[in-house]
Amino acid sequence: MTQYGNFNVNKKSKRKKIITVAIVAAAVIMAVIYIIGLIAGSDGADKERVSSAVAENVKLKEQVSEMSERIAFLENENEELAAQLALAPTPVPTAEVPEESIAPTSTPTQNTSPRGDI
Repeated sequence: MTQYGNFNVNKKSKRKKIITVAIVAAAVIMAVIYIIGLIAGSDGADKERVSSAVAENVKLKEQVSEMSERIAFLENENEELAAQLALAPTPVPTAEVPEESIAPTSTPTQNTSPRGDI
C-alpha cells in the first residue's frame, strides 16, 4: 500500500513515448527511402520497357480515334444512302401475268459443218 497515493504507477514515462515516436518515425523514413530507391534505382531496361509501352499506348489511342472517326463517317454515309434508297421509286406490281413469248424457230440460213465445205 505504499503506492496508494502515487498517481504515476500505471502511466508511461515521457522517455518511453519519445523513444516509441522516434522508432516509428525512423521506420517510416526508411520505408519512404526504400520505395524512392526502388523507383529511382531501377535499371534502364525497365525504363525502356515502360517508355515503349507508353509510346505504343499513345499510338494505339491515336489509331482508335482514327477508327472511331472512320466509323462515324461510314455510319453517316450509310444513313445518307439509306435515305436515298427510301426516296427511290419502287415498281408497282402488276396484277396481270405477262403473255408468253413465241419460241424462235430453228431454221439455219447456212449449212454448218465442222469440216467446212468439203
